[in-house]
Amino acid sequence: MIFRYLFCLIITISTFLPAQDYLWPTDASELMTSSFCEFRPRHYHAAIDIKTWNQTGFKIFAIEDGYVYRIRVAATGYGKAIYLKLKDGNFVVYAHLDGFTPELESYTDSLRLKARRNILDNYPGVERFPVKKGQHIGYTGETGIGVPHLHFEIRDKHHRPMNPLKYYKHIIKDTTAPRPRYLAVVPQGPKSFVNYKPDTLITAVAQQTRVKVKPIYLTGKAYLAMRIFDMADGNTNRFDMYRGEMFINDSLVYQVQYDRFSYDETRLLEIDKNFSLWRKGYRYYHNFYRHPANSLPFYKKTPKNGGLLSGKSLKESRNTVRIIAYDFYENKCEVEIPIIYYRKLLPRVQNVKKSAASLTFDVRSPLPLENFQVNRVTYNPVRRVPLKNFQLTSLENEVLSSYHYYRLTIPRRAPSRQAAFSFSAQAEGNVPTLPVYVFADTLAAPAQNSQWNIKFFGDWATAAANGYPVKPVTNQKAPAYFYQYEPDRSFIAIQRDNIAGLKTVYGDAYDRRLQQEMHRWTQVIPGKERTAYSEDRFLQIRFPSNAVYDTTYVSISKVAPSIPLRKQYRYLSAEYVTEPFDQPMNYGANISITLPDSIAAKKGIGAYYRKLNGSWRFLPTKRNGNTLSTRITSLEKFAIIQDTIPPTIRPLNLRKFNQSRAKNLPLRFSVGDGMSGIYRETQFRVEVDGRWTLYEYDPEEKFLIVHRKNIPSGKHNLQVYITDNAGNRTVKRYEVTNLR
Repeated sequence: MIFRYLFCLIITISTFLPAQDYLWPTDASELMTSSFCEFRPRHYHAAIDIKTWNQTGFKIFAIEDGYVYRIRVAATGYGKAIYLKLKDGNFVVYAHLDGFTPELESYTDSLRLKARRNILDNYPGVERFPVKKGQHIGYTGETGIGVPHLHFEIRDKHHRPMNPLKYYKHIIKDTTAPRPRYLAVVPQGPKSFVNYKPDTLITAVAQQTRVKVKPIYLTGKAYLAMRIFDMADGNTNRFDMYRGEMFINDSLVYQVQYDRFSYDETRLLEIDKNFSLWRKGYRYYHNFYRHPANSLPFYKKTPKNGGLLSGKSLKESRNTVRIIAYDFYENKCEVEIPIIYYRKLLPRVQNVKKSAASLTFDVRSPLPLENFQVNRVTYNPVRRVPLKNFQLTSLENEVLSSYHYYRLTIPRRAPSRQAAFSFSAQAEGNVPTLPVYVFADTLAAPAQNSQWNIKFFGDWATAAANGYPVKPVTNQKAPAYFYQYEPDRSFIAIQRDNIAGLKTVYGDAYDRRLQQEMHRWTQVIPGKERTAYSEDRFLQIRFPSNAVYDTTYVSISKVAPSIPLRKQYRYLSAEYVTEPFDQPMNYGANISITLPDSIAAKKGIGAYYRKLNGSWRFLPTKRNGNTLSTRITSLEKFAIIQDTIPPTIRPLNLRKFNQSRAKNLPLRFSVGDGMSGIYRETQFRVEVDGRWTLYEYDPEEKFLIVHRKNIPSGKHNLQVYITDNAGNRTVKRYEVTNLR
């Protein structure tokens, strides 16, 4: 009995003790600038970032006894980094460093000089550099990427990143609750409508700890995504939430908590966060929905598809959805979202009759309706004016049918060629119908917009576009499901097998163009290989069996380049637009571009893709004969561009360097390239009197740096070689004097 009591007491005490008494890693500050598992392109942020006040040179320390397990030096990624293996088996990473202690610095320099290679990735061994808790091992910096800060990462014995706050909850001060910013409701089916529209709804949310949004009307399937930020005391930086929950009518349907992950699965971030909204420029939203392909370890007992809003998880009429977001210190915010769920109820309009004074039509519904509302709609600009003086007559006693019939008579002005009418109603339980538009008059402008927003859901294709009928229309034609969801915007859903027989309200010419548009998309199915081609076979994308998470439809269209280049650069191809650009990929696809002989022989050619800001960026590829190929993880716009202009280099402080004895004054050059760019330090070579020497490259600031210690005393000839991504080369020679 005593033993059992003591055992329980030990367990209870250990629950409240820190898992490990690690030392804080730096004297820079005790403030964070980024939190664990924040969104980064294609990966999670595997650390916390520690504020260094936009300065470099603060000391970093071993947080526990161990040894230097790994040292890396590079211009990109983590920059200069130290990896320690601790006595408990965990690993710790200090990244973006300015440098190491003299002993480590001498060691890394000697290895790089011997290899005549600036990049280093070295494992010194257990005995080479043992460290004690609190031992100084280096300095904070800004190498690799980003402004000055310390990237501080703790990994378990399997090299899986863990949330460092687990060990430092007593260091970071945080009494500030997370705040919501925006809510997104994302339709997930061919006939899913949010607030009567087939589009994703994005609505601002008051930045309060408890907030209730306006009711949202949903039919079909959808999921919620939220943009939420957190803050800590004494800090203006914004962080991601630590954990979240979602309840539907007080039942817990979704949980997430960011404690640990594997690098093997970090790509799955693109289905944990909302990749589509990020690509469209809406920044970072968290999906409160677990995708069926999501195997990340964050979700506790949440099943696949957990969080999906549908007829299975919601009751008809009013539901209460609550989202609660927590930070690591259990501060929280709560957002209440009323969801009015209803079956797709679209009354049918028939027997339209018009006179100079009125418009009369019959309404057929599978359910009894009440609370009719009628609006007069005008165009240029679109306006809705509620009407009160319409007449409603029930035809229940006149028509023998399982349907319910009503007759609406609406006062009508003389035809202005600019008017339509809309009505909606409610079924039992205040279940709303979809609004219905009745086009009684020919409108001034026909539906001319052929730019459809094409989406696919399984075997269904949908298209939304601007437009309205050119003649009085009251009904859609089979087999397409047609819905005019805005006065000037329509929606079509059709099964792929029926596309050849597509009939809409817009006429045969419109239907033929839409059929062609839908047919040009190639189906890519998870588990099967597929290749999509441009019409001229210039570009192809091969999708291996693990390329995508969902059945995806891909198109490749050839268009004239839309962005003019500076006169010294040339397009050598059309612009090839691959879609959908906002579709997350699993392991990605392989793109191949086959160059005609007339292009392949030219100098300075390369493949480029359009960044989200519209500028072109060089795409590294392998060349085999006339074919350029590489792996891609997103669908982009591609083109072949010729760049024959060599990169530039300009000394920034040569005179000052030659006249100074300051040990900490390096020789700096500004380097640049107007088109293809310079990605890695391996594209440089620096020689002193013909002998290779160490240098550093800052790809963000575009600086080439040669430290004084790497130039012997006296006068010397320094020669710099630079090759850009297109193969253009610049060589410059300078006379330097080291007065040390």
